[in-house]
Amino acid sequence: MHKFIMILVSAMLVSTASLAHKSDAHSRGSHNKMDKPSISTSQTVVVTAMVEAINHETRAVSLRGPEGDVHAFVVGQNAVNLDQVNIGDTVVAEYVQSMTIEVVDGDGSEPGAGAMSVVANAEKGGEPGMSEMDTVVVTATLVDIDLDNNTFKLKGPEGNTKQYQAVNPDNLKKVSVGDVVVMTYTESVGLSLEKSKIK
Repeated sequence: MHKFIMILVSAMLVSTASLAHKSDAHSRGSHNKMDKPSISTSQTVVVTAMVEAINHETRAVSLRGPEGDVHAFVVGQNAVNLDQVNIGDTVVAEYVQSMTIEVVDGDGSEPGAGAMSVVANAEKGGEPGMSEMDTVVVTATLVDIDLDNNTFKLKGPEGNTKQYQAVNPDNLKKVSVGDVVVMTYTESVGLSLEKSKIK
């Protein structure tokens, strides 16, 4: 997890510089010159697969994807409604990935990183399905602004400082040394079942 967070920090800090010019297009409401830059983006992918084989005793399941590829695996005990799943049923997976980067007034706190994971499973006897969400939040502190050269420096969670080039010089005029860049990356997946109409 620690290595993942560091990779995420590097990727997002670069994105902060390269995507800054899009902040006004993605923000809401009225704005004035001193609004802090922010950007939010997300994408959703929906994939369906048909249950090609299932063994309720061993919990082995084979799913055929939309391109005909077959994936076999053993379902964990946390899936309490596997007995309701049959050959010919369709599993629908919705995958959502989102990222938000925003600059907020600094409160003197040190840069940091944290992660959270939430899993929700259907209750016994309910409709088969589950959802899972993983969120990583990373903060970095703005430690230097150079308006003449259109650059800024960010201090990351491990105390490392890197310099970046701002795409839109106007955004540098909206921030101050000590401001905090908050980067939130979320991945969520939801699984549901559509029963086959073939008896």
